[in-house]
Amino acid sequence: DGLDVEKSLDFAPGESVVRVVWHPKINQIVCGLSTGSIRLLYSPTTSLNGAKLLLNKSRKKATIESYSDSMLQPHIITPHALPMFRDDLDRPTKRKREKERDDPRKTRKPMPPLHGPGKGGRVGASATQHVVQNLVRDSTRDEDPREALLKYANLAETDPKWTAVLTIRDQIAAWRINQPNPVFHNEEEEEEE
Repeated sequence: DGLDVEKSLDFAPGESVVRVVWHPKINQIVCGLSTGSIRLLYSPTTSLNGAKLLLNKSRKKATIESYSDSMLQPHIITPHALPMFRDDLDRPTKRKREKERDDPRKTRKPMPPLHGPGKGGRVGASATQHVVQNLVRDSTRDEDPREALLKYANLAETDPKWTAVLTIRDQIAAWRINQPNPVFHNEEEEEEE
């Protein structure tokens, strides 16, 4: 009924318990250790499922299919064997390795970046693609941005319609020209609906 020690367990030297969690439904205690491993504590009589499920499973018997080919037919390597009995599959030759290095799929070499114009992927060489590229040619890439802005410099000085700083008087005058009769919101129409 009190906080007395019921049972004490020792772990391996250098291991200490970092975290303890009790699961009330299966009545088992999980201990996280400082080495990164866990220990599961259970009662064979009162615990349900959890660790008890693993204990009920029997160990599988080894069958002939479970053994690998290397265990069934061991590879015998004899030093100074005759050249006609050597297996070339074991050691790739120098030329074969050089060819494999050049193959981008085998070496998983990433695709090189694009140089020059191209949008949304690689630029191909099909006939229809050339036609489509020439129909919709984006000339902004080839144009100097500074020169494009200087084209409008003379227009901005002669007609400062969009670039001039407007005073409040200019704004009111523009409003009188564009909207001579004021339009107000009618609240009566909303109330009737």
